[in-house]
Amino acid sequence: MNYNVYPFVGNFSVDIVNYIPVVSLLYPNNSLITNSSYQNFSCSAVDNAVLSNVTFFLWNSSDLYYEDTIELNRSSVSLSWLLNLIEGNYSWNCLAYDNDTEHLS
Repeated sequence: MNYNVYPFVGNFSVDIVNYIPVVSLLYPNNSLITNSSYQNFSCSAVDNAVLSNVTFFLWNSSDLYYEDTIELNRSSVSLSWLLNLIEGNYSWNCLAYDNDTEHLS
């Protein structure tokens, strides 16, 4: 039996793409109205690289009210902040950075 052997020569490259972190605002829900001064804020972040930090921002109707940065060294995290607030309207967000300084809020 004769076999024909066809050599295969090919080139390829592998590029590891670093995506920006994905941030989810877990709670409180948008447009929440509550009579409790204590409010729990929670967000999660995930990345295909290693997250370096997550910063929580809380604004009242006039200015930045509270800010906190948590240093990390992992690819995913869920964080919470329990705050005692005064009466008013607030907006909030979380911003995540990975080790390649990619970010998303």
